[in-house]
Amino acid sequence: MLYKILSRDGHSINGGDLQWSLPHKDGRKWIPGGWHEVEGELRPCESGLHLAINPWNTWYRWGARVFSAEHKGERIDHGDKIVCRKARLLRELRYPRWLLEAGHFVASIADIPYYRPDGKPLKRWRLFTAPTLAAAGAAAGDAARDAARDAAGDAALLAQCLIVADRIDPEHLNHANDRMRAWRKGYCLLCDVAGVLYVYAAAETREEA
Repeated sequence: MLYKILSRDGHSINGGDLQWSLPHKDGRKWIPGGWHEVEGELRPCESGLHLAINPWNTWYRWGARVFSAEHKGERIDHGDKIVCRKARLLRELRYPRWLLEAGHFVASIADIPYYRPDGKPLKRWRLFTAPTLAAAGAAAGDAARDAARDAAGDAALLAQCLIVADRIDPEHLNHANDRMRAWRKGYCLLCDVAGVLYVYAAAETREEA
């Protein structure tokens, strides 16, 4: 199977600016787009119609559209793509579940109440508090802790686990979710030791069951 990744309006986005003829649905049946054909020498990354072998690994861009495709005639295989003389799009693909879940998570990051604890820490946490965030971090074990960097690291960890959720032990995804939960509740996460999260905040809080 071959694929093409395009912008929302159907233009090439990984080199070139071709406006592709898009497939459309007639009831439940997909009607392919029109054929595109190029002349001259085919050269990978330079000239010819390029189609991906695996669209999600390298060529996908956030918000792009992905189509299955087919080719006719001359073809050059080049790593994870091909270059061909004639090609058309067959149907638009649905986003895989992992991409949707990762996308929803990334969109939610902006709404996390960083450094504003909800006053309901979990009993299983090891919590440190102080009048200021820096003092709380120092009490937890690192006066020079960069909370923003730590939050970004935990967000990246969860996004990665969501993307490969079907290939890893569920414990890894659960652990990443647990770490991110501390940030979602407004606490800062220092580390975890044997599964116990060490968190800190610049406020007196009460424990949650």
